[in-house]
Amino acid sequence: MKCALVGCGYWGEKVLGALCDPSTQESRDLGVLEPFGKQALQKADFTLIGVYDSSLGNAQNVHRAYPHLHIYPSYEALLADKQVEAIFLITPPVSHFALAKAALESKKHIFVEKPLALSSKECVLLYGLASKQGVVLHCDHIFLYAPAVQWLHAHIQDFGQIFSIHARRASFGRFQKEVSVVWDLALHDVTILEYVLGGRVLENMKPCAKLVDVSGYLALADIGFSGFAREPNISIHTSWLSPKKVREMVIVGTKGVGVYDELVESKLTLFSIDSALGRQFGEIENVIKSTDRELANLSQNFQNLQSPTAKPAQYKQIFTHPVLSPTPPLVSSIAHFYTQILRKQICLELVEHTIRVVQILEKIDAATL
Repeated sequence: MKCALVGCGYWGEKVLGALCDPSTQESRDLGVLEPFGKQALQKADFTLIGVYDSSLGNAQNVHRAYPHLHIYPSYEALLADKQVEAIFLITPPVSHFALAKAALESKKHIFVEKPLALSSKECVLLYGLASKQGVVLHCDHIFLYAPAVQWLHAHIQDFGQIFSIHARRASFGRFQKEVSVVWDLALHDVTILEYVLGGRVLENMKPCAKLVDVSGYLALADIGFSGFAREPNISIHTSWLSPKKVREMVIVGTKGVGVYDELVESKLTLFSIDSALGRQFGEIENVIKSTDRELANLSQNFQNLQSPTAKPAQYKQIFTHPVLSPTPPLVSSIAHFYTQILRKQICLELVEHTIRVVQILEKIDAATL
């Protein structure tokens, strides 16, 4: 299937590389499942024939690296090319709605970098237009295709009752005036949590956020989510001001702790609780569920838990990481886009997920202190 790329900046270059990668595999099976299904994703069969970028410098860089690619003089010229069946739209978020709408009106399948749009209303309008035109609209929530995140989604119950989840996502730069760090970085953690926790847990919690303005850039954010007593304590820290790149999430439960770090080879480090503390957690859970007479023991259990003579928590590392597919998430996301086109059907679960994520981000904006 012939396709074109719009936007050749930082992430556009990654997509360009994935589409032009000449490497072949003995098996087309990527070893990664569809995020909302049980079928294995198969390698996509796209042929990139041209690119467009509003920056002449970016376009010239692409032409030097890939001289066989056609450089379109305008977006309108690309849309008019009947050879192009699919478009990869990798542009700033503020441009997504208008560019995607024009492409859908031209009956092109569209792969859009996150976020799909800057409002849930615009997302709904785009999906409605895609349905009307009979084409696929795919938003690249890339971490839905990360094998480590898929593992957490499948095994979240193994952690027992989740006490807390703390995410940190920081680096220096890629400052943007049009959107805050929430819509750039925190979006990824919201996506991961919404998917891993399931059951619309995050959607039903109340967010609050504090953003820091640095020279007109909303470059740092601390976000918290609160809910009912037995729901986890969730916090997200994001920053464009960190000299050190951080991509980490720590999940703490009654039965174990998981550390997900995107920047290390193992990705996931898992620990089990092997101590009196772990047993006391279980006892407290049983007391909470027991009769009124037994509830009287709850206070004593907490006193024992806090006693200086109580045995401290001991964590036993059970393994450094589960067996995960080495396939890059971007390759899998592109494959899912291709799969939907072949089926002539948009993944409805992905549509609902994409809209929910934007709705949660809108709630965070509304709750900013």
